[in-house]
Amino acid sequence: MPLFALGFFAFYQLTCHTDWLSHLAPARVCSHFGGLASLHAPHWLVSEPATPVPGAISAEWCAVQWLVVGLPEELFFRGFLLKKLEARFPPKRRWLGGGIGWALVLSAAAFALIHLPKDGDPRALATFFPGLLFGWMRSATGSIFASTITHGASNILARMMEIVLSR
Repeated sequence: MPLFALGFFAFYQLTCHTDWLSHLAPARVCSHFGGLASLHAPHWLVSEPATPVPGAISAEWCAVQWLVVGLPEELFFRGFLLKKLEARFPPKRRWLGGGIGWALVLSAAAFALIHLPKDGDPRALATFFPGLLFGWMRSATGSIFASTITHGASNILARMMEIVLSR
């Protein structure tokens, strides 16, 4: 998670302050992004507002990220697809107990591709890298529990960073 957060902010630090890369950032993000020095805790995190703030993170939204988004995706991509691919393409190497090979790469690529139609934004293909991590976790533990928890937490963290950047 810290590496993801660092990469997220480094991306916007670079794109928002470089003319030839600024087209890579979504509309209106750079006008709100003041760099790492401008980060502060958002008001919805410090105190509970009297009325719900659009886009705010609630306990219900977090539960949806784990149970409705993360769990089904992990069941399919790591519990089913990665398992089948590992049977066809056994891992050539192991790192800290997790298999590294074509099965891991192919399942992460499939995971990235399904995120593309969401917004049609090619940056969605960056989900390939968390897909590698989630697949490695399943391979190392033999369970989708850790990858499901990490998947939901990644979605929540990404949303928190989007909110911080948009304020």
